[in-house]
Amino acid sequence: MVQLELLETDKSPGDVSPFAEILLPIAVPQSFTYRIPRNLATQASVGKRVTVPFGKRHLYTGLIISVSTTPPKRQYHIKYITEIQDLTPLVSHWQLSLWNWVSQYYMCHLGEVFDASLPSVMKIKSETNITLHPVYKEFTADLNYQESLLVTVLEKEHYVSLSGLQQLLQVSNAMPIVRNLYFKGIVMIKEEMCDPYKPKVEKHLQISPRFRDPETIQAALQILESKKSTLRQADLLTVMMSLTKLGKSVPKKKVMERANVGNSQIKALVDKQIVEEIDIIIDRWQLPKSPTKPYALTPQQTKAVAEAAIGIKGGKPVLIHGVTGSGKTLVYLELIKSAIAQGGQALYLVPEIALTAQLLARLASYFGGAIAVYHSRLSNNERYELWCGIQQGRYVLVVGARSSVFLPFSDLKIIVVDEEHEASFKQQDPAPRYHARDVAIYLAHSMSIPIILGSATPSLESYLHATNGKYHLVHMQQRHGEIALPALKTIDLSEAQKTKSVQGNITRELRKHMERHLTMGHQVILYQNRRGYAPQLECATCGHVPFCKNCDIALTYHKYNDTMSCHFCGFGMGRPQKCPHCGTAGLQMKGMGTERIEDELAEMFPNRRIARMDWDTTRKKNSMETLIQQVEDGEIDILVGTQMVSKGLDFDKVKLVGVLSGDSGMQYPDFRATERNFQLLTQVAGRSGRKGSQGEVFIQTYQPNHYLYNILITGEQTNFYQVELAQRKRYSYPPYVRLIRMVVRHPDMERVNRTADSFFTELTKRFDSRMVFGPEYGHSPRLKNKYNKGLFIKLPNDASTVRKAKEYIAWAIDTLKNIDLHRGVDFILDVDP
Repeated sequence: MVQLELLETDKSPGDVSPFAEILLPIAVPQSFTYRIPRNLATQASVGKRVTVPFGKRHLYTGLIISVSTTPPKRQYHIKYITEIQDLTPLVSHWQLSLWNWVSQYYMCHLGEVFDASLPSVMKIKSETNITLHPVYKEFTADLNYQESLLVTVLEKEHYVSLSGLQQLLQVSNAMPIVRNLYFKGIVMIKEEMCDPYKPKVEKHLQISPRFRDPETIQAALQILESKKSTLRQADLLTVMMSLTKLGKSVPKKKVMERANVGNSQIKALVDKQIVEEIDIIIDRWQLPKSPTKPYALTPQQTKAVAEAAIGIKGGKPVLIHGVTGSGKTLVYLELIKSAIAQGGQALYLVPEIALTAQLLARLASYFGGAIAVYHSRLSNNERYELWCGIQQGRYVLVVGARSSVFLPFSDLKIIVVDEEHEASFKQQDPAPRYHARDVAIYLAHSMSIPIILGSATPSLESYLHATNGKYHLVHMQQRHGEIALPALKTIDLSEAQKTKSVQGNITRELRKHMERHLTMGHQVILYQNRRGYAPQLECATCGHVPFCKNCDIALTYHKYNDTMSCHFCGFGMGRPQKCPHCGTAGLQMKGMGTERIEDELAEMFPNRRIARMDWDTTRKKNSMETLIQQVEDGEIDILVGTQMVSKGLDFDKVKLVGVLSGDSGMQYPDFRATERNFQLLTQVAGRSGRKGSQGEVFIQTYQPNHYLYNILITGEQTNFYQVELAQRKRYSYPPYVRLIRMVVRHPDMERVNRTADSFFTELTKRFDSRMVFGPEYGHSPRLKNKYNKGLFIKLPNDASTVRKAKEYIAWAIDTLKNIDLHRGVDFILDVDP
């Protein structure tokens, strides 16, 4: 625990202490120079964390990025490093190089990359703590209500953090009250650093050293067996001797279950000093046990491995374009196995961590227990332990979501990016707004290691690179076991509504096919990419729709808790019983979400087991794994879900997939909308008929003659890529140009308008006005109480031009920020949006 009072140490006239550049995990454009105290000079090195004072009173965890004996050119008071937290560097030189590239390419601050890369428990910030002064009672006269309340709280709690005090007093900022009490001599303020990491401890039992001799322990056992009152203790000791060797410990819980005894028997042996109870630190991450299954490659997989090896030898990224169910996973595993045969580590990137629930069994068969899974749903302590384990080389394979590209691999040999087309690889907010696939490609290039990209529906960027020879292309055109791809058919929603053959949101035709498959013992998946019960409520009298108070977004109704919530900022409220605008009783539900579909299915199929897979049902830890296991075990007949159901799930009995609204994905004002819809529909269709016999897919649509559906039915993916690439080229969109999106953000709409117009003017001084688009508000102008007005700039696919354009954009932003009219405005930059 480091207190602010220690900051004055090691200062003397004519101090010649060395200097260190310290990177802080905050959104500022520069690092900060600090002095290294003489007693810490030999310990300071690049990559180590330090504790430094920042601002008036706070202490921060920073990172040493350089050490020098040369003082800075600008003369100012330089503060001292308070503490060096690490014995050895936590961050390596290659990681710092990667951070620097991400910062430059994605136009963000290096501190933001630092913040995104390390688990939060590694970036400790001091806590402001308040306690009463020993003689505070002499000064408590003439206190106002809030000051008296604060003193009362401190008299009960004795020691309270500022954040805790704000919660108790129900105020957003208690510092003005605390400051007044400080100057009156009533309270004392301390800044303290507390390590939030707590290792997981498990109770173990072991035979005491004096009884570890076989003869001694047998004698003790005979004494216990000779008395009726100690027979249970004898049984306990016998079980311990059978579970472990003398001198080794065994989990207390395991002993109690095996011996069927309670704490009293254990305590008796501990009191007799025959047994010792000790604490053992254990890893929080434990690989789930699963039966090992032998896997044999098919001829197609063997060929794909050989073809990928050619691309690896040529030093190119390898793109494996394989249809759904073709067995790409085993190809990845063979390539990983080959790459780390002589040691090293592998990174296996997946877009949704739910994929790992089914991956782990296969991975364990190949790589044993040295597998780590890293993602955002882990606790802070779990992420810390995995980070350290990966850095120490204890894990040979890391399966993870996008942030895994920043992990501290000790000897990385290969990277695999599964479902490389997935939009979830792109970070949206906050910065850095990086794309994990592209960062992985840069990382592999900088390390001269192979990278494998895989997908049934490659992104247009990757497909173009593969066809022009930049990537090595490997095709896998047959499903595993030579099972035919599912038969796909569209259902015309317009015609169905004319003939009144729609019940709720499911057409009579789709229901008929569902009944047929369910009767045959098959499972059914229904896809609807919107969670909740109804996307909005609407008054039938005045047309009023309840909106979020923080965002220009209609509130979604959730029936399970009878609330309405904003899926962007999290604001929620109870369902209004009458229109808040005109007072009419009852509001109509508009649209459909997965929860509503689940209700309709329960009415249609009362004897069938129905489950829902969306954020609401899988937000708890291990809930996704439990749901997947239930489907695998045949405990669920119909699964309805959002795009979660489209990503890599492999269920043997699913023979029918129904898409309830095939057009919804094409209605977004985004040049990638058709591409995304093609990928999503192909992927969700690929869940059908993966084992045994051919499956079926039915898509409900108002546009049954759209060229996209014709391509999905015929399976001619090449036609889709040709059409889309031709349109992108004609209208100058990626992958033929580079895009940078710039958003001006502020709570004041007038300031946003003024700054956005000035920004546009600055940009058109340098760039052709035909290449700068905007400024315009999006579909939802206000989000989280801030207005957002965006601009786009198109740039030629030339690295030098793009670099110079970024430099000018950064200069223009700095120029505007220094003008009073634009102060306080946020500029959000998104490269390759």
